[in-house]
Amino acid sequence: MLTLSLSVELLAENHATTADERTRVGREAMQHGLQEFQRLLDAVTAISRARGRTLTPQLLSVRDLLGGQVVISDDDLSDVLVSLDPRCVQELLAALGGDRPAQVNLDIDAIEARFSVALPPSIEAFFGSPLYALLSSLQAHAGTTMVALAAAQVQLERQGGAVRCADGRAHFALPLVRDGQVGSSLGSGGAQS
Repeated sequence: MLTLSLSVELLAENHATTADERTRVGREAMQHGLQEFQRLLDAVTAISRARGRTLTPQLLSVRDLLGGQVVISDDDLSDVLVSLDPRCVQELLAALGGDRPAQVNLDIDAIEARFSVALPPSIEAFFGSPLYALLSSLQAHAGTTMVALAAAQVQLERQGGAVRCADGRAHFALPLVRDGQVGSSLGSGGAQS
C-alpha cells in the first residue's frame, strides 16, 4: 500500500510540469484505486480484529448496559442481568446513533434481552446478517455502518448473542443471567423486537 502511494506521489512530482491529460487521468485513477483498496482492506481488518479481540465479560444490568440511550420498554429492568463485554454494545450504539442517544426498543423474555435500534437511511432496507452482507458484497458495504454491525455481530455471537437486521432496524439478542446461569440465545433464529 505504502509503495503504491509513494509511486503515485513520485509520478505526480516527475510529471508535474510535463504531464499531459492521459498521465493526469492515469494518476488520478491510480489514486482512486488505492483509496478504494484501503477502504476494502479496512473493512476486512475490522472483522479480523473483532474475531481476535480479547473480550472481558462482565455481569451488568441491562439498564447500565444501555445507560445514556433512550430505552422504550414495558419490562422492569431493575434486576435484569446480562454477562458480556459492554464495549461491543456501546461501540455499536455509538456507530448507529452518532453523537446522539439511540432510541432502543427493549423486550425481555425468559432467556434473553431483545433490543432493536433504527438503521441509518443508507442501509435501512437491508434484511439479514450484517456479516454475511458485508463479506458477500464488500465493495458495496465497506466504509459504511454495515462494518460496525458486522463487527458487533462477530463479537456478540462469541458471547452467545445474536444480531440480525429487518424492518429498518438492527435487532440484538443478549442471553440473560438467571440464578447465576447464562441463558442460551436464539442465535441463528435471530433477534426480534
